[in-house]
Amino acid sequence: MMKVNDIVELRIDRMSYGPAAVGRIQLPGEPRAMVVFVRGAAPGEQVSAKLTKNNKSYWEAELVEVLERSPKRAEPPCPVFGRCGGCQWQHLSYESQLEAKAEILVHQLARTTKIDEAELRTKLTTHAAPSPLGYRARLQVHGDKKGIGYFAESSHKIVHTERCPIAHPKIQAAWTEFVTKRPLAEMASATGQYKIEWSVTDTGQVSEAVNRKHGAFGFTQVNPEQNTVLAGIVAELAGSGDVLLDLFGGDGNLTNALTGKFARIVSVDSFNEGEDPTSLGGPLASGRTFVKERVEDFLVEKRWLDWGVERPDCIIADPPRNGLREAAGRTAGLQAPRIILVSCDPSTLARDLTAFTSSRYRIGRIHLIDMFPQTYHMETVVELTAY
Repeated sequence: MMKVNDIVELRIDRMSYGPAAVGRIQLPGEPRAMVVFVRGAAPGEQVSAKLTKNNKSYWEAELVEVLERSPKRAEPPCPVFGRCGGCQWQHLSYESQLEAKAEILVHQLARTTKIDEAELRTKLTTHAAPSPLGYRARLQVHGDKKGIGYFAESSHKIVHTERCPIAHPKIQAAWTEFVTKRPLAEMASATGQYKIEWSVTDTGQVSEAVNRKHGAFGFTQVNPEQNTVLAGIVAELAGSGDVLLDLFGGDGNLTNALTGKFARIVSVDSFNEGEDPTSLGGPLASGRTFVKERVEDFLVEKRWLDWGVERPDCIIADPPRNGLREAAGRTAGLQAPRIILVSCDPSTLARDLTAFTSSRYRIGRIHLIDMFPQTYHMETVVELTAY
Protein backbone atom coordinates (compact mmCIF):
# COMPACT_ATOMS: atom_id res chain seq x y z
CA MET A 1 0.00 0.00 0.00
CA MET A 2 1.48 3.35 -1.05
CA LYS A 3 1.25 6.38 1.21
CA VAL A 4 2.22 10.05 1.14
CA ASN A 5 6.00 10.67 1.36
CA ASP A 6 6.86 7.19 0.07
CA ILE A 7 9.70 7.13 -2.45
CA VAL A 8 8.79 5.06 -5.50
CA GLU A 9 10.60 4.13 -8.71
CA LEU A 10 8.81 4.16 -12.05
CA ARG A 11 9.17 4.57 -15.81
CA ILE A 12 7.72 7.76 -17.36
CA ASP A 13 5.49 7.14 -20.38
CA ARG A 14 4.42 10.58 -21.63
CA MET A 15 3.62 14.18 -20.72
CA SER A 16 0.20 15.15 -19.40
CA TYR A 17 -1.79 18.26 -20.29
CA GLY A 18 -0.25 20.12 -17.38
CA PRO A 19 3.10 20.49 -15.66
CA ALA A 20 3.61 16.80 -14.91
CA ALA A 21 4.68 13.67 -16.75
CA VAL A 22 2.81 10.38 -16.45
CA GLY A 23 4.04 6.99 -15.31
CA ARG A 24 2.51 3.86 -13.79
CA ILE A 25 3.19 1.54 -10.89
CA GLN A 26 1.87 -2.01 -10.75
CA LEU A 27 0.98 -2.86 -7.16
CA PRO A 28 0.92 -6.52 -6.06
CA GLY A 29 -2.58 -7.97 -6.24
CA GLU A 30 -4.01 -5.01 -8.16
CA PRO A 31 -5.54 -5.69 -11.63
CA ARG A 32 -4.51 -2.32 -13.06
CA ALA A 33 -1.41 -0.18 -12.68
CA MET A 34 -1.70 3.01 -10.64
CA VAL A 35 -1.14 6.25 -12.57
CA VAL A 36 1.41 8.65 -11.08
CA PHE A 37 1.89 12.26 -12.22
CA VAL A 38 5.50 13.35 -11.63
CA ARG A 39 6.46 17.00 -11.90
CA GLY A 40 9.82 17.65 -13.53
CA ALA A 41 10.16 14.26 -15.24
CA ALA A 42 10.54 13.62 -18.98
CA PRO A 43 9.12 10.85 -21.21
CA GLY A 44 11.25 7.71 -21.33
CA GLU A 45 12.99 8.31 -18.02
CA GLN A 46 13.36 5.96 -15.09
CA VAL A 47 12.92 8.09 -11.98
CA SER A 48 12.49 7.98 -8.24
CA ALA A 49 9.72 10.22 -6.95
CA LYS A 50 8.13 11.19 -3.63
CA LEU A 51 4.38 10.70 -3.42
CA THR A 52 2.64 13.93 -2.37
CA LYS A 53 -1.10 13.40 -2.85
CA ASN A 54 -3.52 10.50 -3.33
CA ASN A 55 -6.43 11.29 -5.66
CA LYS A 56 -7.96 7.78 -5.50
CA SER A 57 -7.53 7.00 -9.19
CA TYR A 58 -4.02 8.51 -9.44
CA TRP A 59 -1.13 9.84 -7.37
CA GLU A 60 0.78 13.10 -7.57
CA ALA A 61 4.52 13.06 -6.94
CA GLU A 62 7.66 15.18 -6.95
CA LEU A 63 10.80 14.17 -8.78
CA VAL A 64 13.58 13.01 -6.47
CA GLU A 65 16.18 11.67 -8.90
CA VAL A 66 16.51 10.83 -12.58
CA LEU A 67 17.87 7.27 -12.65
CA GLU A 68 17.92 6.99 -16.46
CA ARG A 69 17.99 10.28 -18.35
CA SER A 70 15.73 10.74 -21.37
CA PRO A 71 17.21 12.05 -24.65
CA LYS A 72 14.18 14.38 -24.66
CA ARG A 73 15.46 16.21 -21.57
CA ALA A 74 17.07 19.65 -22.05
CA GLU A 75 18.83 22.15 -19.82
CA PRO A 76 16.28 24.83 -18.81
CA PRO A 77 17.34 28.28 -20.05
CA CYS A 78 15.73 30.03 -17.06
CA PRO A 79 17.58 30.30 -13.70
CA VAL A 80 14.33 30.05 -11.71
CA PHE A 81 12.64 27.28 -13.71
CA GLY A 82 10.87 24.92 -11.32
CA ARG A 83 10.21 27.67 -8.80
CA CYS A 84 8.54 30.24 -11.06
CA GLY A 85 4.90 29.57 -11.92
CA GLY A 86 5.26 30.68 -15.54
CA CYS A 87 6.79 27.88 -17.62
CA GLN A 88 6.38 24.14 -17.03
CA TRP A 89 8.22 22.40 -19.88
CA GLN A 90 11.62 24.09 -20.15
CA HIS A 91 13.26 20.79 -19.16
CA LEU A 92 12.18 19.30 -22.52
CA SER A 93 13.81 19.92 -25.89
CA TYR A 94 11.63 22.01 -28.15
CA GLU A 95 11.11 19.12 -30.58
CA SER A 96 9.92 16.99 -27.65
CA GLN A 97 7.50 19.72 -26.54
CA LEU A 98 5.86 19.73 -29.97
CA GLU A 99 5.69 15.95 -30.05
CA ALA A 100 4.09 15.86 -26.59
CA LYS A 101 1.48 18.49 -27.47
CA ALA A 102 0.45 16.62 -30.62
CA GLU A 103 0.17 13.39 -28.64
CA ILE A 104 -1.95 15.06 -25.94
CA LEU A 105 -4.27 16.65 -28.50
CA VAL A 106 -4.82 13.48 -30.53
CA HIS A 107 -5.32 11.34 -27.42
CA GLN A 108 -7.88 13.76 -25.96
CA LEU A 109 -9.86 14.13 -29.18
CA ALA A 110 -9.87 10.37 -29.82
CA ARG A 111 -11.00 9.52 -26.30
CA THR A 112 -13.95 11.93 -26.41
CA THR A 113 -15.07 11.83 -30.06
CA LYS A 114 -14.35 8.08 -30.50
CA ILE A 115 -12.50 8.82 -33.75
CA ASP A 116 -9.48 6.59 -34.26
CA GLU A 117 -6.15 8.18 -33.27
CA ALA A 118 -4.52 7.09 -36.52
CA GLU A 119 -7.21 8.91 -38.51
CA LEU A 120 -6.84 12.06 -36.42
CA ARG A 121 -3.07 12.09 -36.99
CA THR A 122 -3.59 12.14 -40.74
CA LYS A 123 -5.67 15.32 -40.32
CA LEU A 124 -3.19 17.06 -38.00
CA THR A 125 -0.60 19.67 -38.94
CA THR A 126 1.67 21.08 -36.23
CA HIS A 127 3.04 24.61 -36.57
CA ALA A 128 6.24 25.11 -34.59
CA ALA A 129 7.06 28.54 -33.21
CA PRO A 130 9.78 30.37 -35.17
CA SER A 131 11.05 31.68 -31.82
CA PRO A 132 10.71 29.20 -28.91
CA LEU A 133 12.32 31.85 -26.67
CA GLY A 134 11.89 35.64 -26.60
CA TYR A 135 8.41 35.41 -28.12
CA ARG A 136 6.19 36.86 -25.40
CA ALA A 137 5.14 40.40 -26.38
CA ARG A 138 2.80 40.89 -23.41
CA LEU A 139 3.41 39.89 -19.82
CA GLN A 140 2.63 40.80 -16.23
CA VAL A 141 5.01 40.50 -13.29
CA HIS A 142 4.89 41.40 -9.61
CA GLY A 143 7.35 43.17 -7.37
CA ASP A 144 8.28 44.10 -3.84
CA LYS A 145 11.17 46.01 -2.29
CA LYS A 146 13.61 43.21 -3.20
CA GLY A 147 12.87 43.11 -6.93
CA ILE A 148 10.40 41.75 -9.47
CA GLY A 149 9.40 38.40 -10.91
CA TYR A 150 6.51 35.99 -11.29
CA PHE A 151 4.38 34.40 -8.60
CA ALA A 152 5.23 30.86 -7.66
CA GLU A 153 2.55 28.41 -8.77
CA SER A 154 -0.67 28.65 -6.67
CA SER A 155 0.95 31.32 -4.53
CA HIS A 156 1.40 35.07 -4.14
CA LYS A 157 5.04 34.57 -3.22
CA ILE A 158 7.25 36.37 -5.72
CA VAL A 159 10.08 34.42 -7.33
CA HIS A 160 12.59 37.19 -8.02
CA THR A 161 14.64 37.08 -11.18
CA GLU A 162 16.58 39.50 -13.37
CA ARG A 163 15.50 38.03 -16.69
CA CYS A 164 12.81 35.98 -18.40
CA PRO A 165 13.95 33.90 -21.40
CA ILE A 166 10.50 33.90 -23.03
CA ALA A 167 10.06 37.69 -22.79
CA HIS A 168 10.36 39.71 -25.99
CA PRO A 169 13.84 41.34 -26.09
CA LYS A 170 12.29 44.82 -25.83
CA ILE A 171 10.34 43.78 -22.75
CA GLN A 172 13.50 42.29 -21.26
CA ALA A 173 15.20 45.65 -21.77
CA ALA A 174 12.27 47.42 -20.05
CA TRP A 175 12.47 44.86 -17.22
CA THR A 176 16.17 45.59 -16.65
CA GLU A 177 15.62 49.34 -16.75
CA PHE A 178 12.71 49.10 -14.31
CA VAL A 179 14.76 47.27 -11.68
CA THR A 180 17.74 49.58 -12.18
CA LYS A 181 16.00 52.95 -12.12
CA ARG A 182 12.76 52.62 -10.14
CA PRO A 183 12.60 53.16 -6.33
CA LEU A 184 11.37 49.64 -5.54
CA ALA A 185 11.20 50.09 -1.75
CA GLU A 186 9.11 53.24 -2.16
CA MET A 187 6.77 51.54 -4.62
CA ALA A 188 6.23 48.67 -2.16
CA SER A 189 5.71 50.86 0.89
CA ALA A 190 1.91 51.06 0.60
CA THR A 191 0.87 47.43 0.09
CA GLY A 192 4.14 45.51 0.08
CA GLN A 193 3.67 44.48 -3.54
CA TYR A 194 2.96 46.09 -6.91
CA LYS A 195 2.44 44.79 -10.42
CA ILE A 196 3.82 45.76 -13.80
CA GLU A 197 2.46 44.96 -17.23
CA TRP A 198 4.45 45.42 -20.45
CA SER A 199 3.18 45.13 -23.99
CA VAL A 200 5.00 45.54 -27.30
CA THR A 201 2.88 47.44 -29.81
CA ASP A 202 2.63 46.73 -33.53
CA THR A 203 5.10 49.55 -34.12
CA GLY A 204 7.66 47.97 -31.78
CA GLN A 205 7.16 50.39 -28.88
CA VAL A 206 6.90 49.11 -25.31
CA SER A 207 3.94 50.24 -23.21
CA GLU A 208 4.21 50.00 -19.42
CA ALA A 209 1.46 50.01 -16.80
CA VAL A 210 2.02 49.91 -13.04
CA ASN A 211 -0.74 48.81 -10.67
CA ARG A 212 -3.41 49.04 -13.34
CA LYS A 213 -6.16 46.56 -14.17
CA HIS A 214 -4.91 43.51 -16.05
CA GLY A 215 -5.10 44.03 -19.79
CA ALA A 216 -4.53 47.77 -19.46
CA PHE A 217 -3.63 48.00 -23.15
CA GLY A 218 -6.47 45.78 -24.35
CA PHE A 219 -6.31 42.12 -25.25
CA THR A 220 -3.58 41.03 -27.64
CA GLN A 221 -2.12 37.62 -28.35
CA VAL A 222 1.13 37.12 -26.46
CA ASN A 223 2.90 35.66 -29.52
CA PRO A 224 2.57 37.96 -32.57
CA GLU A 225 4.44 35.62 -34.93
CA GLN A 226 2.18 32.69 -34.18
CA ASN A 227 -0.91 34.88 -34.11
CA THR A 228 -0.18 35.71 -37.76
CA VAL A 229 0.02 31.98 -38.49
CA LEU A 230 -3.26 31.38 -36.64
CA ALA A 231 -5.12 34.12 -38.52
CA GLY A 232 -3.76 32.85 -41.83
CA ILE A 233 -4.96 29.31 -41.17
CA VAL A 234 -8.43 30.53 -40.16
CA ALA A 235 -8.66 32.65 -43.30
CA GLU A 236 -7.67 29.73 -45.53
CA LEU A 237 -10.20 27.38 -43.96
CA ALA A 238 -13.02 29.96 -43.97
CA GLY A 239 -12.77 30.63 -47.70
CA SER A 240 -15.26 33.21 -49.01
CA GLY A 241 -18.99 33.83 -49.29
CA ASP A 242 -21.79 36.20 -48.36
CA VAL A 243 -22.20 36.13 -44.55
CA LEU A 244 -19.48 35.24 -42.02
CA LEU A 245 -20.47 34.93 -38.36
CA ASP A 246 -17.55 35.56 -35.98
CA LEU A 247 -18.47 34.31 -32.48
CA PHE A 248 -16.37 35.51 -29.52
CA GLY A 249 -14.76 37.67 -32.18
CA GLY A 250 -13.42 40.48 -29.99
CA ASP A 251 -11.86 43.18 -32.16
CA GLY A 252 -11.82 40.90 -35.20
CA ASN A 253 -8.32 39.48 -34.73
CA LEU A 254 -9.13 36.26 -36.63
CA THR A 255 -11.36 37.79 -39.29
CA ASN A 256 -9.65 41.04 -40.28
CA ALA A 257 -7.95 39.18 -43.13
CA LEU A 258 -11.37 38.08 -44.44
CA THR A 259 -12.68 41.56 -45.12
CA GLY A 260 -13.45 41.57 -48.84
CA LYS A 261 -13.73 37.79 -49.03
CA PHE A 262 -17.15 37.91 -47.36
CA ALA A 263 -19.72 40.55 -48.25
CA ARG A 264 -20.93 40.80 -44.65
CA ILE A 265 -19.02 39.94 -41.45
CA VAL A 266 -20.67 39.97 -38.03
CA SER A 267 -18.40 39.80 -34.97
CA VAL A 268 -20.24 39.04 -31.72
CA ASP A 269 -18.64 39.45 -28.31
CA SER A 270 -19.77 40.89 -24.96
CA PHE A 271 -16.36 42.56 -24.56
CA ASN A 272 -16.11 44.50 -27.80
CA GLU A 273 -17.29 48.07 -28.38
CA GLY A 274 -19.87 47.14 -30.98
CA GLU A 275 -23.47 48.11 -31.53
CA ASP A 276 -26.47 47.09 -29.46
CA PRO A 277 -27.99 44.18 -31.44
CA THR A 278 -31.53 45.48 -30.85
CA SER A 279 -30.66 48.61 -32.85
CA LEU A 280 -29.77 46.63 -35.95
CA GLY A 281 -33.14 46.35 -37.64
CA GLY A 282 -33.68 45.55 -41.29
CA PRO A 283 -31.26 44.00 -43.75
CA LEU A 284 -27.67 43.52 -42.59
CA ALA A 285 -25.44 46.12 -44.22
CA SER A 286 -22.47 45.17 -46.33
CA GLY A 287 -19.03 45.26 -44.72
CA ARG A 288 -18.25 44.69 -41.07
CA THR A 289 -20.57 44.83 -38.06
CA PHE A 290 -19.48 44.49 -34.43
CA VAL A 291 -22.23 43.41 -32.03
CA LYS A 292 -21.84 43.89 -28.28
CA GLU A 293 -23.74 40.94 -26.81
CA ARG A 294 -23.14 37.65 -25.08
CA VAL A 295 -22.75 34.96 -27.71
CA GLU A 296 -25.16 32.73 -25.83
CA ASP A 297 -27.86 35.43 -25.90
CA PHE A 298 -27.19 36.15 -29.57
CA LEU A 299 -27.78 32.49 -30.40
CA VAL A 300 -30.88 32.10 -28.22
CA GLU A 301 -32.48 35.24 -29.69
CA LYS A 302 -31.57 34.19 -33.27
CA ARG A 303 -30.48 37.73 -34.08
CA TRP A 304 -29.39 36.88 -37.63
CA LEU A 305 -33.02 36.29 -38.62
CA ASP A 306 -33.82 39.94 -37.79
CA TRP A 307 -31.35 40.92 -40.51
CA GLY A 308 -32.80 38.64 -43.16
CA VAL A 309 -30.00 36.09 -42.90
CA GLU A 310 -31.29 32.51 -42.95
CA ARG A 311 -27.93 30.94 -42.29
CA PRO A 312 -24.30 32.13 -42.52
CA ASP A 313 -21.91 30.70 -45.11
CA CYS A 314 -19.27 30.19 -42.45
CA ILE A 315 -18.98 30.44 -38.67
CA ILE A 316 -15.74 31.08 -36.79
CA ALA A 317 -15.89 30.46 -33.04
CA ASP A 318 -13.01 31.27 -30.67
CA PRO A 319 -14.49 30.75 -27.18
CA PRO A 320 -12.64 31.21 -23.87
CA ARG A 321 -10.87 28.30 -22.17
CA ASN A 322 -14.11 26.73 -20.90
CA GLY A 323 -15.30 26.31 -24.49
CA LEU A 324 -18.68 26.70 -26.16
CA ARG A 325 -20.58 24.40 -23.78
CA GLU A 326 -24.33 24.72 -24.50
CA ALA A 327 -23.56 27.18 -27.31
CA ALA A 328 -22.00 24.30 -29.30
CA GLY A 329 -25.36 22.71 -30.05
CA ARG A 330 -26.94 26.06 -30.94
CA THR A 331 -24.03 26.87 -33.24
CA ALA A 332 -24.41 23.53 -34.98
CA GLY A 333 -28.11 24.28 -35.33
CA LEU A 334 -27.40 27.20 -37.65
CA GLN A 335 -26.39 24.59 -40.26
CA ALA A 336 -23.58 26.67 -41.76
CA PRO A 337 -21.70 24.73 -44.46
CA ARG A 338 -18.37 25.47 -42.74
CA ILE A 339 -17.49 25.99 -39.07
CA ILE A 340 -13.98 26.87 -37.88
CA LEU A 341 -13.51 26.12 -34.18
CA VAL A 342 -10.52 27.66 -32.37
CA SER A 343 -9.58 26.45 -28.90
CA CYS A 344 -6.85 26.85 -26.27
CA ASP A 345 -7.90 23.78 -24.26
CA PRO A 346 -7.95 20.28 -25.79
CA SER A 347 -10.38 18.84 -23.23
CA THR A 348 -13.12 21.44 -23.76
CA LEU A 349 -12.44 21.33 -27.51
CA ALA A 350 -13.02 17.57 -27.54
CA ARG A 351 -16.25 17.98 -25.57
CA ASP A 352 -17.55 20.69 -27.91
CA LEU A 353 -16.67 18.69 -31.03
CA THR A 354 -19.09 15.94 -30.03
CA ALA A 355 -21.97 18.42 -30.44
CA PHE A 356 -20.92 18.94 -34.06
CA THR A 357 -20.01 15.38 -35.01
CA SER A 358 -23.44 14.27 -33.74
CA SER A 359 -25.13 17.01 -35.83
CA ARG A 360 -24.08 16.12 -39.38
CA TYR A 361 -20.62 17.69 -39.26
CA ARG A 362 -17.38 15.90 -39.98
CA ILE A 363 -13.93 16.90 -38.77
CA GLY A 364 -11.64 18.03 -41.58
CA ARG A 365 -8.20 19.53 -41.11
CA ILE A 366 -6.76 20.05 -37.62
CA HIS A 367 -4.00 22.59 -36.93
CA LEU A 368 -1.97 22.76 -33.72
CA ILE A 369 -0.27 26.16 -33.40
CA ASP A 370 2.40 26.34 -30.72
CA MET A 371 1.49 29.75 -29.39
CA PHE A 372 3.10 29.18 -25.98
CA PRO A 373 6.51 27.40 -26.18
CA GLN A 374 8.05 26.17 -22.92
CA THR A 375 4.54 25.62 -21.48
CA TYR A 376 1.94 22.88 -21.94
CA HIS A 377 -0.56 25.34 -23.46
CA MET A 378 -1.51 25.11 -27.14
CA GLU A 379 -3.84 26.66 -29.69
CA THR A 380 -5.90 24.41 -31.97
CA VAL A 381 -7.98 25.07 -35.08
CA VAL A 382 -10.48 22.47 -36.28
CA GLU A 383 -12.29 22.58 -39.60
CA LEU A 384 -15.87 21.25 -39.57
CA THR A 385 -17.86 20.67 -42.75
CA ALA A 386 -21.54 19.81 -43.06
CA TYR A 387 -22.62 16.66 -44.89
